[in-house]
This record gives sequence, C-alpha cells and structure tokens, in this order.
Amino acid sequence: LYKGVCELGHWAEKFLTAYFAYKDGDIDSSLVQYALLAEMGYEVAQSNSAFILESKKAKILEKEKMYPMALLLWNRAAIQGNAFARIKIGDYHYYGYGTKKDYETAATHYSIAADKYQSAQAMFNLAYMYEHGLGIAKDIHLARRLYDMAAQTSPDAHIPVFFALMKLETMHLLRDILFFNVSLSQIGPEFLNANSSEQLLGTKC
Repeated sequence: LYKGVCELGHWAEKFLTAYFAYKDGDIDSSLVQYALLAEMGYEVAQSNSAFILESKKAKILEKEKMYPMALLLWNRAAIQGNAFARIKIGDYHYYGYGTKKDYETAATHYSIAADKYQSAQAMFNLAYMYEHGLGIAKDIHLARRLYDMAAQTSPDAHIPVFFALMKLETMHLLRDILFFNVSLSQIGPEFLNANSSEQLLGTKC
C-alpha cells in the first residue's frame, strides 16, 4: 500500500490520507479514499482498493460483494499494465472468487502475465495447469519447461519449482513402473519360463 504515496500530482495528499488511515487501522476510511481515487483512473488506487476488499477487513460493504468488486478493480489495474493484477484475475477465475470457476480463462490471464511481464508466478501457475490439464491440453513437456523458466526468472521460485519438478518426475516414474507391470502381466507366464528364456538368449536350439 505504501506505493500509493509515490503517486505524483494533485491527488498525492489523498493517497497519503488513505495510506495512513490504513496504517492506523481505519480500514473503511482508507477504502473510501482509495475507491475515490480508483474511480479517477489511478492504477495504484485500483490495486490498493482491490487488496483491501480481498482482505475482507472493511465493514462498509457486505462480504459477498467484496470479491466481485475486487475482481472489477483488479481488471482495471491489469488493463493499465499491472502484472500482479493480471495474475490476480487468473487466481479469481481459477478458484472461483467473485465469479464462477473457469480454468480456461485463468490460463489465459496467466499466459498474458508470463509472456508480457515474464512473471515467474504466472509461469509456475501455468506450468501446474499444463501438468494437470486444467483448462488446457495436458502437456508434461511444456509444464516442465515452464517450471524451469520460472526458476530461471526468479530466485524465489527455486524451492517451489524444485518440489513441483520432483513430484512431476516421481509421478512420471510411477506411471512407467505401472505400465511395465501391466505389460508384463499381459505377456503371460509361459513367456517367462526357463525354456522361453533360453530361447530368447539363443542358448537352446
């Protein structure tokens, strides 16, 4: 929220008022100030208003209306180039916050954040969706590549990517083992007797 004080221009004092109201615990007053600035088109105010609404700490609005209003504000901030807001829109559609669950739309917004802003978080989220085929065609190779890209983009992603890749490789190994066991059972026991083994090895005429 401190980013608001960096907004220059005639309304800088309003940003300070909203910021310090939030710091002092006057959430409702802070939300009102930021909401007014958001309506004037300030991206910072749109993001801050959405953040406050998302926390559900404000008391001047019914709780069931907070997520839909926050989504509207995140959308406005994303249109103005806020990468974090773009990811938030993806999250809202993924989890069904303030709207119905829509994996395909979530993947679209994560893709925008990953391609346009090189967001490691968006890359990670998109990789997970490709891994599990959520809203998009399942693609393990692309999932692995996106996980790697997330780790290369941000040091903070190294640990979650490590565990994600470890899980992915473990599941892939288990599938291979299961496939091998099923294939072996379909061959039949007669294939595995000593005579057959000798014939395969070329030790019996």
